[in-house]
Amino acid sequence: MEEQQLTIDVSSIQVQPGNVTFDGYENLKDEALYLAKQIEVLKVDEENIKTSKKMLATINSRVKELEDKRISIKKQMLEPYNEFEKQVKEIVKIVKEADETVRGQVRQLEEEERQSKREQIEILWDKRIGQYQFKDFFRFEDFLQAKHLNKSTSLNTVEKELVDWLEQRDQEIKHLQTLDNKDEILAEYKQSMNLVDSINTVQNRHKEKEQVSQQMDKGSKSKSYMIVFSNEAEYEFAKMLLNEKELNFETKVDE
Repeated sequence: MEEQQLTIDVSSIQVQPGNVTFDGYENLKDEALYLAKQIEVLKVDEENIKTSKKMLATINSRVKELEDKRISIKKQMLEPYNEFEKQVKEIVKIVKEADETVRGQVRQLEEEERQSKREQIEILWDKRIGQYQFKDFFRFEDFLQAKHLNKSTSLNTVEKELVDWLEQRDQEIKHLQTLDNKDEILAEYKQSMNLVDSINTVQNRHKEKEQVSQQMDKGSKSKSYMIVFSNEAEYEFAKMLLNEKELNFETKVDE
């Protein structure tokens, strides 16, 4: 496809600044200031209330007339700009729609390339993983990272990382198989793939279990108490109370 350029000559856009002449501005401003001062000192009473209302209505009517003129002039002056803005937005929309079309095709092509590379890496995985005893322990997704699918990462680089990754897993699993609670540690390792964390997690778990067990054992052990009576009356009275409460006790009388 021949490269196309959008020829934009901003110098072709001509602007003629609008001009508004307000010859009576200074005089009208002075009148408004004078009138405002008069209104501020005006004391409204029952005699002049109607006149005051009429005067204010007349003033506000003239001010509204001036304000309406301002709005009308603004609208007239903005019409050329609004038309220019509409034209520019139309051109921008055309270009953006074309841009999105191309970008969509680029994204689709890149995704197809990433999928193709993923399939090639998975072939390497299947070839390599079969050489290890733990071939069913890990999945392809456990190794694969987003960077492996980038164009900047070659297949040779990915394969080298794969070999290093598998060798590390092999050495660490062999070490874990020599430890107590190996099955439990291996289960943790499968999730985290972190040797130290897996060992510490299981060891801490068993320490907590042992502590709980010891605490439970302490709480479950029964205790015995000995009460010594100095005379037979006290002994008989205590014996009666214990029998009433149906408590277990043993007696021993020293001769």
